[in-house]
Amino acid sequence: VFAAEYLEDLGYREVNLNLGCPMPTVTNKRKGAGALKDPDALSAFFDEVFDALSSRQTAPSISIKTRLGFYGEEEVDPLFSLFGKYPFSKVILHARYGVQAYRGTCDLAATARAAAHLSVPVIYNGDIRGTDDIAR
Repeated sequence: VFAAEYLEDLGYREVNLNLGCPMPTVTNKRKGAGALKDPDALSAFFDEVFDALSSRQTAPSISIKTRLGFYGEEEVDPLFSLFGKYPFSKVILHARYGVQAYRGTCDLAATARAAAHLSVPVIYNGDIRGTDDIAR
């Protein structure tokens, strides 16, 4: 909350919360994609951020960069249902799970399910190497 308020004071209009970093040095501290392991703690964090910023006249918009979950496909619906409860300006979605890091393939079916829970723009991220990949 302090960081968002400070960035607003510096003139920033948007703060992006990074829930996508898969590196163990980050995730072992429950930061980056590691935060996805505990939806209850995430919800409490989001409540605190949005409650604090709601009283400010010129609060920055809040967006997130995230993955589909940390461990696997069973996390997608509960996690994105949770995200859908908050007034994020957009969601940037890396279509892998935290445990995959940058290995394996993106889960396009789970990406579609995740996006269905959201009413804000979803920006796809992951394995876009050329124009042919955009068509997928």
